[in-house]
Amino acid sequence: MGYLIIINYDLKIIRYKHNGNIERKEIGAAWNELLSLKEFTEKGYNLLTDYREGIFKFPVDDLSIIDDYLEQIKPILKGKKNAVIVDSPNEYAASVIVGLNKDIEMDYYVEVFSTEQAALNFLKT
Repeated sequence: MGYLIIINYDLKIIRYKHNGNIERKEIGAAWNELLSLKEFTEKGYNLLTDYREGIFKFPVDDLSIIDDYLEQIKPILKGKKNAVIVDSPNEYAASVIVGLNKDIEMDYYVEVFSTEQAALNFLKT
């Protein structure tokens, strides 16, 4: 397992961190775990996705599969924020592509950051 999920009960944030090579199926496995957490599905906790030290190892075309998956869980995502932290241009571009129009289409707010503090500030507002 190349990811870790930690819940911060004080801030009501779920931290989801990947490192190393990130396969699309691994992202799916992490999201399945997120969907098993009541904090995410019922209690309205926001998400801090940390891809620093990670490299996406799947084709750009697979991003549409991720978008389709998010559309399927739209009711769970409604009103949530996802702060994504990246440290490389490729992961930045992919994260932005997935987040495009989600705020309008789904009431799901995805922003990409290069620092943890900026990501936390977004989640706290």
